[in-house]
Amino acid sequence: MKINLRYKLQIFLPMFLTLIFVSKGLPQHRSTGILGGVKNISKTALAKMQLGSYILHARDGYLNKISVEKTLLPQDPKGRPQAANIIKTAEDILYVIQPTTVSISSNGGLSWKSHSVPALEGHWQVLNNGTFIRVDVLLKDDKGPARVFQSSDHGRSWKLLSTIPIQVPKNYSERFSVYFGLKKLSDDTLFYGMEVRDIQFEGEPQKSAIKSRTTRLELYRSNDGGKKWTGPIPVCQWCSEGGIARLPSGKLFATIRYQRGRLPSDPPNILDSPDGEKIPPPYQHLFSIESQDDGLTWKNHRQLTTVFGQCYGYPAVQSDGTVVVVHDTRSGPLPNAARAMISYDAGKHWEDEAYYLFYGKGTTGYSQSVTLSDDTIVTVGGFSDYTDNDRNSPPNWTGNSRLIVIRWKPNK
Repeated sequence: MKINLRYKLQIFLPMFLTLIFVSKGLPQHRSTGILGGVKNISKTALAKMQLGSYILHARDGYLNKISVEKTLLPQDPKGRPQAANIIKTAEDILYVIQPTTVSISSNGGLSWKSHSVPALEGHWQVLNNGTFIRVDVLLKDDKGPARVFQSSDHGRSWKLLSTIPIQVPKNYSERFSVYFGLKKLSDDTLFYGMEVRDIQFEGEPQKSAIKSRTTRLELYRSNDGGKKWTGPIPVCQWCSEGGIARLPSGKLFATIRYQRGRLPSDPPNILDSPDGEKIPPPYQHLFSIESQDDGLTWKNHRQLTTVFGQCYGYPAVQSDGTVVVVHDTRSGPLPNAARAMISYDAGKHWEDEAYYLFYGKGTTGYSQSVTLSDDTIVTVGGFSDYTDNDRNSPPNWTGNSRLIVIRWKPNK
């Protein structure tokens, strides 16, 4: 029987293209449950790593140690493992802000000086000239503006700078959260994220049926140090916390938590868990999104992690376009540790390898990362070793948490 050329192309060309795409690691097809081929990383190995001067790198079935520099920052009495942050100025001066403690490093995170500040609500940033900016806002059905404050003495005292005239858009009923917080680009452009919603839940949000419409993440933008703000800029629906980094091309690359309950249009088996157990909310994953115009519009919203619970991540970019995204792994399949994915082509494709950065016996929290002028990545992560049986829950981690600073580079 003869097979014509058209039939051969219909059969073999898709197979050939699939092999090419899979080898390059398209983000839509890269499973992020086990990366690097290492399936048996134990809690003991992670606990030893946490105390050692190294991180772990999984690639080609091997788990190797990479020497790094680590520093534990002072414990804040109101500190939480999900409140890690790090801010960099144009001169590589670093700031880490806890609820009542500010830590500053003038040598790229090798050493730190800390001082106390008043416990204040809101999200903080530091401009290149050292001015502190803080934004706070009332949530729920309040329609008033967000208030913007500035400090010239490293957060010890504040004065009102401006307001952001936040209005709940048509078809939405209330403010919901400010999990995205306040972010800054290297040129001092500021973004303040606000979620709005028109949604009603029955019981716990993660286990409830959707009763109406949606939530939406919106950004407010300032390019004059927080004096004037434009917005709202719609980003995406069902999105919340994340981070922004600029690629060498100038494009902005952002990571976004995407989480929602089931919709009537969803198929019955949407995103079942790896072990076959159906999880009520189909999405609690990390997505990415991009902007070609400095954050005025956002496009190319796509899934980055494939395992339920891998939902918070923060990007850092090196000068050659290497992107690392440090994310949580709260639902397994390995122990809950902070893990970094890596892309060598500005986030187009993601490699089958992973870096394990920090670990807490009680919980491993969130992280943020910046890139220094010499391409060193500085990651700050929150963790807690508090494990008091049934009281091992988020309210008890407050005041029982630490922040760790890690200076590292990917092993290319």
